[in-house]
Amino acid sequence: MLLVGLEYAGAIPHVNLVGFAPPTLYKEGNYILAILTALAVILYATTYMATAMSGELRKRQREVVQLRERLLEEKTGELEQASREVAKLEEEKGRFLSFLGIAAHDLKAPLTAIQGFLWIMLGGYSGEITDKQRHMLERSSRRIKELLSLISDLLDIPRIETGQIIPEIKEVSLRQVVKRACDDMRERAKEKGVKLKVELPQSLSKIQCSSPRLQQVITNLVSNAINYTPEGVVTVRVTEGHKDMQVEVIDTGIGIPPQDLPRV
Repeated sequence: MLLVGLEYAGAIPHVNLVGFAPPTLYKEGNYILAILTALAVILYATTYMATAMSGELRKRQREVVQLRERLLEEKTGELEQASREVAKLEEEKGRFLSFLGIAAHDLKAPLTAIQGFLWIMLGGYSGEITDKQRHMLERSSRRIKELLSLISDLLDIPRIETGQIIPEIKEVSLRQVVKRACDDMRERAKEKGVKLKVELPQSLSKIQCSSPRLQQVITNLVSNAINYTPEGVVTVRVTEGHKDMQVEVIDTGIGIPPQDLPRV
């Protein structure tokens, strides 16, 4: 009957079903029943397949939703854990910076007092002193000055972290900044038997920067070079290019181990 219906609808050519169906079948009225039966079978099969596919699709969609919810819960848990760890680190950092500020302040007060007493003795206000005593007092005064500078750096750390320090940027002479930094280090270099050379061009353009901070950086670099140069020369060289300037601190000391260079 399916073949009859398809043939009648023109979907397939005429098929001679002699031996299977009488030739008069196509001339009788019941061929309509055959067509309807064929269409019903096709409709049923199509509906069944569509229903099955829809059910499978809904099943897959539910699985995707469940998987997405599970992943979201896992990621949310990881994010909350990371947030707690960050908050804990921030709290520990705050306590450390607070301790650092208090410790640096407590160290600065007695050193300032000692520096004052040394100036009184060097000025002769406490009595005459010998040349040897003066030399020892001057060395002590320089060491205290270095310690006070280090303590000032420590006090700056909490203020930098909290944004309380805003460097004052203005036009300055790089020549003067370099000379001041090196002049502060000359006595220290002399005590260690290190020659401190400063190479400055005859003329230098002015630059926009924070003069105290730049001098602090150069002083620290020169100080490190002197510390790690048992004997020899520390050279501070300034060069000016077309669009920039370069300050180099070169020493003949032990240098930096190759394995530490990537971290510099």
